[in-house]
Amino acid sequence: MKPDRKFIYVSLFTLSWALAIFFRKLALNLGAHPVAFLMQSGLVSVSILTTYIALLKRKQLKKIKKHTLKELGFMGLLVGFAWIADTWGLKLTTSINYSFIIKSGFVFSIIFAYIFFGEKITKHKMYLIILFLVGVYFLTTGGTSIIPKAGDLLVILAALFYSGSTIMQKNLVKQLDSDIVAWIRTSSAVFVLGIFLSFIHLQNFAIVEPVYIVIVGALLALTTIYLNKALTVSSVTYLTMMTMTVPVLNVLLGTFILHESITSIQLVGGVIILLSAGVVQFLKI
Repeated sequence: MKPDRKFIYVSLFTLSWALAIFFRKLALNLGAHPVAFLMQSGLVSVSILTTYIALLKRKQLKKIKKHTLKELGFMGLLVGFAWIADTWGLKLTTSINYSFIIKSGFVFSIIFAYIFFGEKITKHKMYLIILFLVGVYFLTTGGTSIIPKAGDLLVILAALFYSGSTIMQKNLVKQLDSDIVAWIRTSSAVFVLGIFLSFIHLQNFAIVEPVYIVIVGALLALTTIYLNKALTVSSVTYLTMMTMTVPVLNVLLGTFILHESITSIQLVGGVIILLSAGVVQFLKI
């Protein structure tokens, strides 16, 4: 595998993720129901991935072993819960706040990578965790309170679930084709979401902003594919830290198109978070 593949995969993952956040927030602002929109775009994503697998990766399905089914199911469960917390959090906060806060997965990824893969928690990583948490505090509270708002807390919860699923994916892409894992990840998440919907008896499942449903569904498919490809050639810590460009893109999109605002204290928090990405690249963590 050529060295630049890691940068290409992470960059494509980052771009598709940032655009998915933007278009989801745009649809939510226009009145789309968070869970209904998520289910609809998820079904589009599953349709795209299923067609892709059926046409190009059908033979790889034979490599799925019984002992991996439990891991695949648990991964899907985590992603399903992450999607629910993620979308409700995005509904209740700005796309700018969301884009920075979701990167709290960095902290969880370092801890999970230490527990499951034995990746060392060096003093440099500890400094970065502290720096990152300071940035998240300023961003979520504006320096005026201790507890973040409900939407911000939901995004942090989503980051926890995403980090757990990413750790599992890191192990699964060693056993299966990364595209197969991407397909099962999304399909399982949609299945979990469907079960959740059956319990809450959602009345309003009307299709709102169908163009954005298709766009977000396609972006979700691309995001999942390139996430798994990136995991085949990079560490979890590197992947998490180098996607710090997501907040930068969403600050620009949120400010100039969605007309969102950010205070000076929150901006300081965002800059601190971004500095941590520069540090990890400089130290080659």
